[in-house]
Amino acid sequence: MGHLTLDKANNRAILAGQALELNAPEFDILWLLASQPGRIFSREDIVVAMTTNHPYVDVSPLPEYISRLHTQLGKGYIRLVGGAYQFLHRA
Repeated sequence: MGHLTLDKANNRAILAGQALELNAPEFDILWLLASQPGRIFSREDIVVAMTTNHPYVDVSPLPEYISRLHTQLGKGYIRLVGGAYQFLHRA
């Protein structure tokens, strides 16, 4: 696993020196999960956080957002735990 850096002011994520291409909802999900490594976030936790920051965001593609994060981060960062999500790596 490479070093992950999150820049909230610019909504940027950098993994091993490479910028990830994340949309606003994906960055918000990553920020939430990475803010408390090891904590298990339910779908509801994530939806509340997303709609707090962006009241009109479409939350129906949440599984797609998570899938795209998995693809860009690679294995070892986000784990599915009984329908909830856990960030495993300290950002």
